[in-house]
Amino acid sequence: MKGIKRLEKAEILKTAMRIVEGAKKSVKVTMLAKEEIRSPLPAKYFSLLKKKMASGVRVTRVGFGSNKEFTSLKTRVEIKSKNYQFYSVPKAGYQRMLLIDDAKLMYANTAGKKQNFFYTEDPETVRKYGKYFKNTCR
Repeated sequence: MKGIKRLEKAEILKTAMRIVEGAKKSVKVTMLAKEEIRSPLPAKYFSLLKKKMASGVRVTRVGFGSNKEFTSLKTRVEIKSKNYQFYSVPKAGYQRMLLIDDAKLMYANTAGKKQNFFYTEDPETVRKYGKYFKNTCR
């Protein structure tokens, strides 16, 4: 069984970029619209996603927020690809995650006001968190 590694703040984006770069089949990711507006992901992240989609990787983004928030984001980040799916869902139930090829997982847990990030390839943890996408993307 592979362990779960806690990520330091400086490792979060590096780890996300590294595992997205290695994606062969799928990238599944959640986002909180309010957070994306306040602290946008870098352009290089979206460039990498577009590159992966062009090579056949399916990208699924689950966005939590209001229509107004998504309209605001659409002007900054609009992705058009047959390999891209976006699901807009209410804020309730938001869980920050990045799942690559249903095998590599980054996720956040919030304790009070502190958010801790983790990375794992543990099959049981990946399966447990992977159910979230199956239940949300209907």
